[in-house]
Amino acid sequence: MKKQTINELTGYDRQLTEHQERFLTLLGNNGLPTDGIFVPIKERIAVFSNANSLLDNIGEGQKSDAVYVSKFFAAVSAGLFDAALNYIWDETILHLRKRIEVYDLEYFYEIAASPDKRKDLKTIDDISKLTDDELLRGSLRIDLISETGFRNMDLVKYMRNNASAAHPNQLNITGLKLTSMAEDCLREVISTPIPPAAIAVQKLLENIKSSVMTSNDAMDVSVHFSSMGPERIQRLVEGLFGIFYKRETTESIRQNIRFLAPLLWPYVDENTRKNFGLRHAYFSANNNLAEKSFAREFLAVVDGVRYITDQHRAIEVATILEELKNAHDGFNNFYNEVLPARRLKSVVGTSFNIPAGIEAKYISTVIDVFLTNGYGVASSSNEIYLELINGFNPRQSIYSITLVFNEVISSKLRIKLCTQKFLEMVEILKPKISTQAAKKLIEEIESQKILLSDIRANDKLKKLAKQAIEEIK
Repeated sequence: MKKQTINELTGYDRQLTEHQERFLTLLGNNGLPTDGIFVPIKERIAVFSNANSLLDNIGEGQKSDAVYVSKFFAAVSAGLFDAALNYIWDETILHLRKRIEVYDLEYFYEIAASPDKRKDLKTIDDISKLTDDELLRGSLRIDLISETGFRNMDLVKYMRNNASAAHPNQLNITGLKLTSMAEDCLREVISTPIPPAAIAVQKLLENIKSSVMTSNDAMDVSVHFSSMGPERIQRLVEGLFGIFYKRETTESIRQNIRFLAPLLWPYVDENTRKNFGLRHAYFSANNNLAEKSFAREFLAVVDGVRYITDQHRAIEVATILEELKNAHDGFNNFYNEVLPARRLKSVVGTSFNIPAGIEAKYISTVIDVFLTNGYGVASSSNEIYLELINGFNPRQSIYSITLVFNEVISSKLRIKLCTQKFLEMVEILKPKISTQAAKKLIEEIESQKILLSDIRANDKLKKLAKQAIEEIK
C-alpha cells in the first residue's frame, strides 16, 4: 500500500469543517465566544498543500524526534495558527541549541552573552538562561546561521512575539505566510549546513583545546588569518580572550593561545581592543582577582597593556546598557525599559560625556532601543532617547547614520515603524553633520531609492559610509 503523505489527505477540508462546526456549537452552548477563534479552512489547506516541501527540510533521521513539528501540524489542523507559529519556533530554537552544543559551547557563550551573564553559563542546560534574541545574535556572530537566515528568523521572532499565542494579539497569519515562516526556520537551522569558514574556526578551537602547539605551528595557522574577514577575526579573538581568563582553563590551552594571540592582534579593530581593557576593569571592580590577572596577562602577551585604564565609569554605563537592551528585547518592554533608560540618562548627565571605550556600544544601543521593537513606541522611554540622541556630537551623529549598515539595525529596518524612527533620527542629527561623505549618505537614505533594510548590501553606499567614518577620525 502506498504511504499517504500529508499533502494527500483526501477530503480533509470536509472533515475540518465538520469538526469546526461541532466544536463552535459546543463553545456557543456554553456561552463562550465563537468569532475569530479559528483561521479559515482554506488557509489551513494552504499549509497542508505545502507540507511535504516543508518536511523536506528535515532529514529522515531527524523526523522521529521532531515533536514540535508534529504539534505544528496539529495546531494548523485545529485552525490555531498562532499556536502553530509558537511550535515551529520552539523546534527551531531546540535545533539551534543542538547546533551550538556540537560546535563549541564555551566559545558561543563568550560571544553571545554579556560579561555579567557569562559567569553563570557553563553547560548546555544553562543555554536556557539566554533570550531567543541572544541566541540568534550569538549564532550569527559565529556563523552558525547566515545573515539572510538571521534576518528571516528575526522577522519570525517578531511575529512569534506579537502575532502568536505567546501574546494576546489581533494580528492575522495567512496559510502562505505561516508556511513561508516555517520554511525559513526549518531551512536555516536544520537543513543548511554550517559554512566552511565557521568549520575552520571550530577546528582551530578543537586544536587549541586538545593539542600542544609550538610557535611554528601557530605561524602555520596564521597564514589563514588575513582571509578570515574582519568580523570573524574579532569574534575569534574575543573567544580566545574568554577562554584565556577562565580559572578552569588548563596551562596547555593558555600556552597555545599565547602563541596565537599576538599573530591575531594586528587584525583586531580598536573598539574590540578597548573592550578588552573594559573587561579587565570589570574584573577589577568586581574583585575577580584571578580573571583580572589572566586578562592583564592576555593584554601583555599581545602588547595591549595600554588599553588597561581607569574605566570604572565605563563599566557602569556598560552594565546599564546591557540592562536596557535586555529590557527592550524582553516581554513587557514598554513598562520595563523606562527604569534603565532613566538610569542611563542620569549617568551620562547633561554633558553627555561618554567614556571612549564604551562610546560605540552606547550609540548603537540608544539607536537600537529608539527604533522600537516594531510593535509600538514606549512614550516615556522615547522622550529619554530623544534627549540622548540630541546630545550626540557631530562625530557621534555621523557614526549613528552609518548604523544603517549594522546587522541588528538593518534587520529592524524591515519593519515600517522602525524605518520611520530611523528617518526621524536622521532628521534630528542632520544639522550637526557637515562632512561631504556623510551628507551624501544622508541624501541617499532620505531619497529612499533603496529600502533602508537593503542598504547594507549596497557596496557603493558602503564605501560612502567608510569614507564618512574616515573623515571624522
